[in-house]
Amino acid sequence: MFSCVKDKYDWDECNPRIFITFDWGTGARPDNDKLVNVLITGRENGDSTRMQIPPDGQEVRIRTQNYLFLGYTDPGNVTINGTTVSINPDAGENYPEPDFFAGGFIEQEIIRSLSDQVVTIPMRRQIRPLIIRVILQGPAVGGLSTLTCEISGITMARNINYGFEPVDGQPLHPAEVTGSVAYNMTTTDNSVYSDQHNLLGIDGSADQILDLTVHFTSGRQKELSLNVTTQMTGFHTEHVEEPWVLELTVNLITEIEANIEDWKGNYLSTIGAN
Repeated sequence: MFSCVKDKYDWDECNPRIFITFDWGTGARPDNDKLVNVLITGRENGDSTRMQIPPDGQEVRIRTQNYLFLGYTDPGNVTINGTTVSINPDAGENYPEPDFFAGGFIEQEIIRSLSDQVVTIPMRRQIRPLIIRVILQGPAVGGLSTLTCEISGITMARNINYGFEPVDGQPLHPAEVTGSVAYNMTTTDNSVYSDQHNLLGIDGSADQILDLTVHFTSGRQKELSLNVTTQMTGFHTEHVEEPWVLELTVNLITEIEANIEDWKGNYLSTIGAN
């Protein structure tokens, strides 16, 4: 009979057998079913093991201790450090457009006396597009040159479990690093301007402020500011497989007088394409 004594230790026979599987959140599972990167880190000794596992899971054997199990599909333009995901700091001054990926982690103790233990890593979407759309109207529209805007209170680094939807079910969480994202608005008809960026999220401990600058051909500028925090509250939880849209209607009365007359925020299929 095989004996798990120290001088005859066989890892395949002596380590507990576990099955690593994934809890795929809304729209998180990739269409191509690529392998999932898994990092297993022992909380007692700090040793780490990397492997790639099919999206339906895989059996493995590891030593008994408390572990952090981190899973993620291949990310682009982001950095994963421990349980923190952040915008790639080496991307330069321009906003680095992160690519779609999923990820999450769980801490769990592996116990030798328990057979066939299951470790389920929560996998959530990590990126969501935010479309900003501005509808211009009024007598001064004809003198418009360009429109620029910037939104603040945007997450640049956060816990990987606080994606779309957050693992704990809470709609908002503080960001580890927050910042602003500039939008280069374009139009095809001089009345509706829009742009979009892929975001890690919004900072739940900060307001989201949208600053608009209307540039006229005369060289004049009109600046407008709007707190859109209320319109962003569903960003992490509502229909996360769709882009989120902020839509504003601005009345350009003159080059020195303009008002934001209507504003709303919701997922794309509710507001509609324009």
